[in-house]
Amino acid sequence: MFGIDDILGMNHWLAATIVYLVLALVTFVPVVTAKLKKVGFKKDCESESKKGLRWRFRHRNDRKRIMDPFETSIFEGKEKDRLNNHFRRIEGALVYWKYRAEWNRRFHYYTLGWTLLISLLIPVLLTFVTVEGFAQMFLIIISLHSAIMLGFHRMLKIENNYKAFKYGKSEFCDLYRRMLDRPESFGNEGDSKGSEKDRNEWIDEYFEEAELIRRTMRLVEIDSIPGTEDKWEESPPRRPLEK
Repeated sequence: MFGIDDILGMNHWLAATIVYLVLALVTFVPVVTAKLKKVGFKKDCESESKKGLRWRFRHRNDRKRIMDPFETSIFEGKEKDRLNNHFRRIEGALVYWKYRAEWNRRFHYYTLGWTLLISLLIPVLLTFVTVEGFAQMFLIIISLHSAIMLGFHRMLKIENNYKAFKYGKSEFCDLYRRMLDRPESFGNEGDSKGSEKDRNEWIDEYFEEAELIRRTMRLVEIDSIPGTEDKWEESPPRRPLEK
């Protein structure tokens, strides 16, 4: 049986290899949990009013969702119903964008951290250590780990997808907060409450801007399909979005 005496008598390069592999696996756990459990949907688009209302994106199976995200807005009756119904229809896409951004973020920083460490380790090993036996095995393993990470990072378009899905979620959050705080900005600046006709025009403009964001993100979703070439050469378009 493998005991403490075996550990103490183990070749230090073999021990370093085992420690490295354990750390690599342990630090990869958050990436796996984000993929399987879709965690990390807290405090997004959080909005507070004088009444202390807060709403946030949650896990798609979470039933504790606030059903009236526009409770603190100036809109009432049918106007509020239109806004709430629209929000419920787009909420699934918002949660999906947050999930994709979170998973790609974790994978990106996992790859970034380990490749930086490996890029520092290899020159030191080649300069001060005789690379043979278990030392050679250690060098091969860290090089292989780096190559695998960078390969998947490029093939899955991790960095570009992280930026793109974070952009989509943030754009809608800004739009939502603007509708709560300055709804008159969707029309001609003036009375913050406006007439019934004005408020309906503001809602229509809000829907149009939300649809522009959705169209942009639909292209992002299509472009996020894994491939051997990175075709997304620029960051996602920034506001103002063209109609």
